[in-house]
This record gives sequence, C-alpha cells and structure tokens, in this order.
Amino acid sequence: WNSCKRYAYNRLLEGKTRKELKKELQSFFKLNSRYVDDAILEASEVLQSTGEPGENPRKVIFGGKDLFFKLKSRHLSSKQRQKYKKEWEDKRKGTLFSRGDKTKQGNLNLRVIEENG
Repeated sequence: WNSCKRYAYNRLLEGKTRKELKKELQSFFKLNSRYVDDAILEASEVLQSTGEPGENPRKVIFGGKDLFFKLKSRHLSSKQRQKYKKEWEDKRKGTLFSRGDKTKQGNLNLRVIEENG
C-alpha cells in the first residue's frame, strides 16, 4: 500500500488526475478500489502539505529525512547502517490507511473482531 501511495504522489506531481490514477494503480498494484482511493487521498494530502512557501514538493522523503541523511553518511559502521536502514524501511512501510463508509456499515476491507471479551 505504501509503494502505491508513493507512486500516486509522483504521478500527482506529473499532473495526472485521480480518475486516471485509479485505474492505473488498481491494475499495477493489484489493490481494490477502496485501498487505491485511500492511497491517492494520502498522496494528495502530502502534496498539499508541501505547498508551504519555499518548499519544493519534489523533495519529500517518505520514511523520514533524518534517517535518510543518516543512511547517506559515509561514517557509519555496518551495524549502525543496518540498524538505520531497518528503522527507515519500517517507517516507510509501516502504515495502512483505510477509511470506512457509514452507508456500508463501516470499512469493507477491515473488520475488528473481539475475542474472549
């Protein structure tokens, strides 16, 4: 899902519309319409948040700038580099965004089931 969001972000920078992106992302990432819509929504929110004066929207680093620049440092031991790389990848991949719809009784992709409770 996160790679879909990053891909959508870059296509939005190129000027593609939501409708064009939706079909492309569904076939490319094998995600359903709801997940693709959420990825596009998140990507557009990131793009809007970089609209601050003096900020270049092309300089967004998914996973955190601090960790990215630590990884670029040439003065890291192998152990430190592995630690930072794992941290950066976890931050980069560690989220899922899925909205619910009241008319459909919540979220169609996810269900929370209480066990022993």
